[in-house]
Amino acid sequence: RLNSSHLVISYAVFCLKKNRPISIIAFSFLVYTFFLMIRRPPRSTLFPYTTLFRSMRLATGMKLDGYEILALLGAGGMGEVYRARDPALNREVAIKVLPSNVSLDPDRLRRFQQEAQAAAALDHPNILAVHQFGVFQGSPYLVSELLVGESLRQVLQRGPIPVRKGIDCAVQIAHGLAAAHAKGVVHRD
Repeated sequence: RLNSSHLVISYAVFCLKKNRPISIIAFSFLVYTFFLMIRRPPRSTLFPYTTLFRSMRLATGMKLDGYEILALLGAGGMGEVYRARDPALNREVAIKVLPSNVSLDPDRLRRFQQEAQAAAALDHPNILAVHQFGVFQGSPYLVSELLVGESLRQVLQRGPIPVRKGIDCAVQIAHGLAAAHAKGVVHRD
């Protein structure tokens, strides 16, 4: 479903790719749209059937294909994210373990693998680096760089952020999207 926000964001990405200036009206609308998106109440991602398909719980100290699980970082309808240690490279990583029902649907598993491959092909400071995709005990997982800090949502819960900081965030997002689009990857969330 397209709306005016999609058009302005597409225009901004086009301008960034072509190294053209963005009109002040389009840029203002882009920032306004960005603020509307982050202030919108979160949609529930939990549907009634998700209680039937839980991700496997990983205990601290457990090994997942060589990675040592250190802590659960978060959980939701699309799985669980863990902080883990990569002993081969002596670094901490994030591991997202999806519900096992994803592996039961070959089409969903194929799409997830394609998305992981597309994300892994991107190399940009504003895009999460993907290191590995695999399946462990029937549950698909994705290993990525570990980003430490607060989410934008957590920052906004303390109150409004200064306009300059908001513009900086919007520009970083637009640069990341432009890099993805340059490689033929379209963000669909």
